Amino acid sequence: MVRIASFASTLAGVLLHTATALEVNFDNQGDVFDAASTIAFGLMRSYTGNYTGDVPGNLPDPYFWWEAGAMFGHLVDYWHITGDESYVNQTVQAIVHQSGDLRDLMPKNQTHTEGNDDQGFWAMSVMAAAENNFPNPRRPAAIRVQRRPEMANLPINKGFNYKNAISNGCFFNLAARLARYTGNSTYAEWAEKVYDWETETEFLWSYNAGIHLHGAAVMYNLTGSDVWKQRLDGLLATTVEIFFKDSVAFEQACEPFKVCNIDQRSFKGYLLRWMSATTHLAPHTIDIIRPLLRASGEAAALACDGPLNPDFKGHADTACGQDWSRRTFDGFSGVGEQMNALAAVMYTQGGASAAPVTLGSGGTSQSDANAGAPEKSKYDFAPIETRDRVAAAFVTLAICLGVVVSAVFMIMD
Repeated sequence: MVRIASFASTLAGVLLHTATALEVNFDNQGDVFDAASTIAFGLMRSYTGNYTGDVPGNLPDPYFWWEAGAMFGHLVDYWHITGDESYVNQTVQAIVHQSGDLRDLMPKNQTHTEGNDDQGFWAMSVMAAAENNFPNPRRPAAIRVQRRPEMANLPINKGFNYKNAISNGCFFNLAARLARYTGNSTYAEWAEKVYDWETETEFLWSYNAGIHLHGAAVMYNLTGSDVWKQRLDGLLATTVEIFFKDSVAFEQACEPFKVCNIDQRSFKGYLLRWMSATTHLAPHTIDIIRPLLRASGEAAALACDGPLNPDFKGHADTACGQDWSRRTFDGFSGVGEQMNALAAVMYTQGGASAAPVTLGSGGTSQSDANAGAPEKSKYDFAPIETRDRVAAAFVTLAICLGVVVSAVFMIMD
């Protein structure tokens, strides 16, 4: 009897698992949207920023502030692609709160710990909101970004002296997108400078490749330059070669060895975001990128059959794993895994969504090109030929990033 009962219990569990696991027909948009909704629900069950006594825009430990900003970027795109408004209010609340009193992405709860790359991820989420005509927040008219000639509070934190590829990438990506959105050539000039400044950088992580790929696509879309097309095509070829296996995205530096940390477990979702955005800006990339998005989406959906656990409180048997090559849950779950899977599934439908707008093509968010800027900058880039190409005078980049993110928040006014 024990064996029969045990077998019956096991069989029931298998049948229940089969019935509730995520199943998607990727040829049916409604089916894909339903799957994305299920994944998004599981993701937002980890968010506590809208709980009484908690801080809007923050994720609980062990997740850092930047990842929360990145998550809301996914949710902006989720709304844009699916039309589902379930998380619009939470997204607006988070962005408004984390913008800080001066709308410079230095909220009081983060001023002693944040870095320039952290600011960059929040700023890119706000930029996406502007480009997609996300519902504008209602802000008190008295709140404005102030001019701060000395920018004295920027170098306090260690994170404002970061010299890594993602910090440079945030600056490059934002400058390119602001140039396209506003038509202000100064942003384009800075995008050119920082790209030239780091041309010898090697990309270890997928999000480094993605952020530069998207920025190059923006610059190509803006300028029509053969130089930017060559840069874009070269970045795309390298990205596909390194960060895709059997057409499925993977984090090559850690995923095969099961050693990805909390941050790294979210990286490939950003790569897919920026690859999807690239197809809107450079249509000649569609034939390369969209099959990769489709293959990654299909594999990710199959990996979303994990059980409820301390790191996942969504619908039973829909927890998403990290390693999509297994085509089933691999035991790793959390915010990063849900974000990745949401990106993979929803960006298979990215081609049906509208291209990013500009101020001249339907954008409703206005900008202040001088927001947060000093009256006259006393900083200049070191010559490109200097021995330490990326490290030299990086404080300049940090200061400029502070200006850029301030300008982005003025766009959302």
